[in-house]
Amino acid sequence: MLIGEGTMFQVEAKAMLEGLHLAWNKGFRMLKLKCDNALLIRLTLAGGATNSRLKKLRPIHQMLIWNWEEPPLFIRELLLVDYNASSSN
Repeated sequence: MLIGEGTMFQVEAKAMLEGLHLAWNKGFRMLKLKCDNALLIRLTLAGGATNSRLKKLRPIHQMLIWNWEEPPLFIRELLLVDYNASSSN
C-alpha cells in the first residue's frame, strides 16, 4: 500500500530512523523502540539490512549498535573532570 511518498514499510522505517536520531540528539539513551511491523524489526535486528538491497535500513541497524546505555552519574562526573583537566592543558 502506498502512503504519500512511499510504502507503509518505507514510512515506518523512516519514522524509526527519525525517532532514533531525535532521541540520540536530545540525549536520551535509555529508551524502548516499539514497532508493529514484524518484518522491519526482523530485518533490522538481524542485520539483514547490511547485506541486502534495503539500503534505507542500514542506518537504523547502525544506530541500534551505538552505545545507548548512559554511564552512572558518578562515572559521567569523573569523565567530565578528566575532560576539563585535559582540555585546560
